[in-house]
Amino acid sequence: MNFWIKMIFRLVLGGLFIWAGLSKLAGDPQVFADGVASFRFFPEGMVNGIALVIPALELVAGTLLLTRWMRLGALLALMLAWGFLGLFVWALVQGIAPECVCFGSKSFHPTSPTFGIIRALAVGIASGWLYLKTLQNVARDRGTARAE
Repeated sequence: MNFWIKMIFRLVLGGLFIWAGLSKLAGDPQVFADGVASFRFFPEGMVNGIALVIPALELVAGTLLLTRWMRLGALLALMLAWGFLGLFVWALVQGIAPECVCFGSKSFHPTSPTFGIIRALAVGIASGWLYLKTLQNVARDRGTARAE
């Protein structure tokens, strides 16, 4: 049962991150940069760089989640989710309705920070659960190897 739950989480999260990364990379990079800037968190000089790096990291996280390097993918997905969570908390505190470009220029619209927080928490919890499960597997395997 645990195997299938883990597999479903891997497929859903991996697909989600690949879709998010590819849709940004295939779309207009300026639209995503404008979405990043709408949080009013990063200095202007960093926005374009961040807009180039985030989709690549999402693509890497999604791909790793679907390979034998799932633990690294889950950790990267968890770190991205916590970063997104922090940005949406920032937006909520500042009273900002940032532009949602989570899935490229086609999803460009103002979004509620509360919805962003809930979405980032869901992704973070799923990624964290996967990461912890892989750590438990490593610990179990090491314990078995020592017993032999």
